Amino acid sequence: MLEAFLAVYHGISHFLSTIEGELVKRTAELVLLVLVSYMIFSEHRRERTEQLRYLLYGFVTLSIQKLLLSGVIAMTIFGGLDIKVFLIYLPVVYRCMELFSLVLIANAFLFPVRKDPKAYLVRVKWVLLGVLGMFFAIELLWVFWLNYYPAESAYRQMLFAFLELLEIAVFGYLIGFLAINQKFDKYNRNVMLASAVFLVTPILNIINHLLYLGTNPYLRVLAHPFPFISIVLFTRVVYLKLVDKAILKSELSETKRKYLETMEISKLKDEFVSVVSHELRTPLTSMRLYTSLLLERKMGPLTKEQEDTLKVIGSENVRLTNLINDILSLSKLENKDVKLSRRKCDLSLLTDYDGYRALAEEKGITVTNKVPKGFMVNVDPDKFKQIFINLFSNAVKYTDAGGSVILEARRDKKVWEFIVRDTGIGIKKENLHHIFDKFYQVEDFMTRKEGGTGLGLPIVKRIVDLHGGTIEVESKVDKGSTFIVRMPD
Repeated sequence: MLEAFLAVYHGISHFLSTIEGELVKRTAELVLLVLVSYMIFSEHRRERTEQLRYLLYGFVTLSIQKLLLSGVIAMTIFGGLDIKVFLIYLPVVYRCMELFSLVLIANAFLFPVRKDPKAYLVRVKWVLLGVLGMFFAIELLWVFWLNYYPAESAYRQMLFAFLELLEIAVFGYLIGFLAINQKFDKYNRNVMLASAVFLVTPILNIINHLLYLGTNPYLRVLAHPFPFISIVLFTRVVYLKLVDKAILKSELSETKRKYLETMEISKLKDEFVSVVSHELRTPLTSMRLYTSLLLERKMGPLTKEQEDTLKVIGSENVRLTNLINDILSLSKLENKDVKLSRRKCDLSLLTDYDGYRALAEEKGITVTNKVPKGFMVNVDPDKFKQIFINLFSNAVKYTDAGGSVILEARRDKKVWEFIVRDTGIGIKKENLHHIFDKFYQVEDFMTRKEGGTGLGLPIVKRIVDLHGGTIEVESKVDKGSTFIVRMPD
C-alpha cells in the first residue's frame, strides 16, 4: 500500500516538474485567482473601501502574472515556440509582478488591524512606488548581466535569491504583525496560515539558488505545491469574509426592518395609551365628584349598605385613576420625553414623608429612617420622590403588622446608595428577575391580598436609569426584601 502511494506521489511530482505539469499548475492557479478577483470586484462595486481596492489590485496583478506565464508555456507546448526567447525578460518581470501583488495583498489584510489606516495607506503607496522603481532597476541589471556576463549564472541566482528574500520579508511582516498584535480571529488565523504556506516555496528556492545554482530537481519539485495551496487558502479567506459580510448585511437589514416595525408599533401604542388615558380621566372625574356628593348626603340620606357600596366605588375609582397616571408616567419615561432637573438635595428631607408613615402606623409597622442628616445628593427631587414613594409603599404593602421598614443611605467612592429594607413576605428567587416587568405582581392574581397596578417598580427602574444609576434587590421568602438604588455621585 505504501509503495503504491509513493509511486503515485513520485509520478505526480515528476509530472509537475515537466513543462506540461507546469501548465496544469499555473492554469489551476489562474482559475482560482480569476474567481477570487471576480468576488472582490463584485463586492468592491457595492462598497468601495481601501481594503477591497488593494485586494482587487493585488489579485488582478497576480492573475495577469499567471496568465502571462500560462500563455508562454501553452505557446511553447502547442505552438512550437522557443521559450528561451522569453527567458531574457520573463523571469524578472514574473518575479517583480508577484512581489508587487504580494505587497498589495499583505497590506490589504493589515488595514483592518491598523490604528491609523489613513496614515498607513500613505506609507503603503510609497512602498509600492519603491517596488516599481526596484523592478525597473533589477530588470536593467538582469539584461546587463545576460548581455555582458552570460556565463556568470551565480550572479543571476543571487538576484533570484534577493527577490525571494523580499517575498519572505513581505509575508513575514504580515505574520509577525498579526502575531504581535494578537489579532487571532478566524480570518487572520487563515491569513497567517496561507502566508506561512506560501513562504515555504521562496525558502526552498533560496536554498536551491544559493547552494545548487537553481539546478536541484528535488527542491524544485518539493516547492511546486505550496503556492497553489497558499492561493487556495487565500481564496477561502476572501470567500469567508465576503460570505460573512453578506450574512451580516442581511441580518442588519432584517434588524433594521424589525426595529422600524417596533418603532411604528410603539408609536401607535403610545398614541393609543395617551388618547385612551385622557378619555378615561373625564368620566372618572365625574364619577368621583358624584360619589363624593352622594357620600356627603347632598342627594339625600343613605342606608349603611349604600354607603359601603359608594365607598367601594370611590376606592376603585382612585385605583383606576392611579393606574392611568402610572401608565402615562411609564409611557413618557419609556419614550424619554422626561427631562431631569437635577439639583443638590438633602436625601433625609426627601425621605421624610409623613403620608406614608401614617399608612405604616395604621398597619402597625415600625419605620426607621437612618438616612444621615445633610446627606446631599444630585438628583431630580420630584423624580426621586417617585422612587422613594414606590419603594416605601411596596415595603409597607407587603409587610405584616409588627414588621419594620428601614431606610438607609451611604457613600462609597464615587457612588452613593439608597436602601429600603423590610421584613415582609419576600420574593421567591425565581421571580426576582420579573419584578421590574410591567404589570407583574409578586402575588398570584387569584390569591392576591394587596392591590396595585404592577407599574411602580418599572417606573422606579426607568427613573433610576435616567439618572445613570442601577437598582438591585435581595430577598428571602418570609424574611423580607432589600432594594438598593446606586447612583453616581
